[in-house]
Amino acid sequence: MDPCEFRLKNCMEDGFVDPANGITFHSYGLKKCIEEGRRHIRWDEKWSAYRNQTGPVRKGVGMAIFCYKTGVHPISLETASARMILNQDGSMQLCMGATEIGQGADTVFTQMASQTTGIAFDKVYIVSTQDTDVTPFDTGAYASRQTYVSGMACKKMRRGIPP
Repeated sequence: MDPCEFRLKNCMEDGFVDPANGITFHSYGLKKCIEEGRRHIRWDEKWSAYRNQTGPVRKGVGMAIFCYKTGVHPISLETASARMILNQDGSMQLCMGATEIGQGADTVFTQMASQTTGIAFDKVYIVSTQDTDVTPFDTGAYASRQTYVSGMACKKMRRGIPP
């Protein structure tokens, strides 16, 4: 199936109401973006010309889409949690549900917990296992949200006491 058609067929429509939370989806311009991109790069012409090629060297055309924060407006379902455990030697275990995916989140969380509690940075040990049995809830590593949302869970733990 044509990748543009597949994506257009599966995009949410304006006015869609999420049956799980009742939130109404409003316009995001993704369909228009696909259609404009399709026209601008002459997608249909290229897709037709390239689709039946044979041989070891071929030409192609591709596309991908991304939509930031789909479906969370207007209530912004951004939640995160932190658990800070003071150890007998004065160090701290910082348990986060947020996932470190190479962006430095664990370092930032450790810095924020250190600054908030006054415990030295090198005495804050982060538990980064994302196991729902041992770490608190976090909605995920997406949308450049971890420092702002998950990090705020560290900052709000004033001296280890939840707000």
